[in-house]
Amino acid sequence: VAPVRPIPFSDEAAIFELRDGRVSDVLSQQRKQSATN
Repeated sequence: VAPVRPIPFSDEAAIFELRDGRVSDVLSQQRKQSATN
């Protein structure tokens, strides 16, 4: 896995930048919570 640094453009940008499944899963959960609110 190549080292990828999350660029704080936005949550969506971070998801595209991060190829790690665990990280993207966590971000997707946060997005779901944000969408619910």
